Order: sequence, then C-alpha cells, then structure tokens
Amino acid sequence: MSYGAPGRGRHITIYANAGHTYMVVDGRRYDTSAIGETGSRWTSTHRSSQGYVVRHPPGL
Repeated sequence: MSYGAPGRGRHITIYANAGHTYMVVDGRRYDTSAIGETGSRWTSTHRSSQGYVVRHPPGL
C-alpha cells in the first residue's frame, strides 16, 4: 500500500492487507466486516492490526 504516510495518524489511520481494509477515525473503527452487527459499521471495538500495513492521510 502506498497511499498516504506510514504509521498511525493523529485522527485517521488506515489498515490494509491484500484482502481487507479498515480505518480508525478518532478512536472509532469503520469496518465493513462487522459480521453479526446491524446498522452502521462504526464501532468502538478494536481488532488486531497484525498483518496489516498502517498508513494515514498526511496531516491527519
């Protein structure tokens, strides 16, 4: 993944691997694989970032 700058951002962090991407915005995770949940895919539950490339939009 080459988008953005490496590492975690102050407000937005993007996690990506070959099969999935999710982001954390100000401590809230947006993840389309929230199996068993209804409604919004925003959650305060965190998941492991092992195996993911960690990037962030510059300045954020």
